[in-house]
Amino acid sequence: MAAPPTRRPPAPARVLVVTADLELLDEVLRLTAVSGVEVDVAHEASLARSRWTSASLVLVGAQAAGALAAQGLPRRDGVVVVAGEASGDLPWRAATELGAETVVVLPEAQPWLVGRLGDAAHGDGSRALVLATMSGRGGAGASTLAAALALRAQASGWPTMLIDGDAGGGGIDLLLGAEEAAGLRWSQLRSVRGRVDPESLRQALPRIGRLHLLSCDLAGAAELDPEALRAVLHAAARTEDVVVVDLPRSDDGATREALRAVDHLLLVVPAEVRAVAAARGTVARLVGLGVDVRAVVRGPLPSGVDAEMVAEGVGAPLMCSLRPEAGVVAAAERGEVPALGRGSLARAARAILEATLPERAAA
Repeated sequence: MAAPPTRRPPAPARVLVVTADLELLDEVLRLTAVSGVEVDVAHEASLARSRWTSASLVLVGAQAAGALAAQGLPRRDGVVVVAGEASGDLPWRAATELGAETVVVLPEAQPWLVGRLGDAAHGDGSRALVLATMSGRGGAGASTLAAALALRAQASGWPTMLIDGDAGGGGIDLLLGAEEAAGLRWSQLRSVRGRVDPESLRQALPRIGRLHLLSCDLAGAAELDPEALRAVLHAAARTEDVVVVDLPRSDDGATREALRAVDHLLLVVPAEVRAVAAARGTVARLVGLGVDVRAVVRGPLPSGVDAEMVAEGVGAPLMCSLRPEAGVVAAAERGEVPALGRGSLARAARAILEATLPERAAA
């Protein structure tokens, strides 16, 4: 497996400021000068398109937010709507349509904005490989695979966070025998918004060795809050090399938010006719959202059928296959950590990380 990389210095940050409000622009430019970032200014919303995706951070004046939202620009991280003291009603609807982190009012929010600009001055901070797991049908073993991936990554020296994205799953900490471990769960983070300090998040979470874990509660809410999940994922990507998210098959807002951050989604599919038929519809939906889906085929395989055939039936490239392991199931029932050294699950975790981490090591 690739060694943890020595990272290159980030390219100089460029901040895009979109506003025709000259008074607000003067105030924002003063703050950007203090932070040492380079600035591009678009006085009209229509002029922002060419620099929308390349900017490290986008600051949108409150009066320009509605016109910018009407441009139909792609969702991206690092958008903040900035209002002056006399801006009147804040454009929350437009900010939501833009996918903005938050709406801030100057001068009260100057310290926060200076800190956010400081983050941009060091690049966007995103460095993590984000892997998600999902079951092609109930009980396929996606949560167990997520735990094994996270444990293998951290055992190999990659800073790793495992995030439970399935509020109805009973808590992934149970699978790892960490339900009594001290630290925050989703019930205590459901109201977080905007910018979350990455190191503070890490220190607040339960740990298993060097693995940081954010789990749902045993009696959690029916759904996670999309904005809270977005804030946590953004923070995790700034401190970890690998982030593993265990997702439900539901098409709720939080799941869609997580899918925007995913590099590869691993769909665990039992080699059964009904499971393949169900997974085919799930793959079509995910691909329609722009998600890179890879099939993990779980055996035993019917006579005359191989894993490639199952993956083809599902409509996703094959990542690897898994053989049933009675010992893994029994260990999970006892709340024991999935084995790392041997067996089909351990081999699959190693194969997945070897296939996905080299590109990060070279970055």
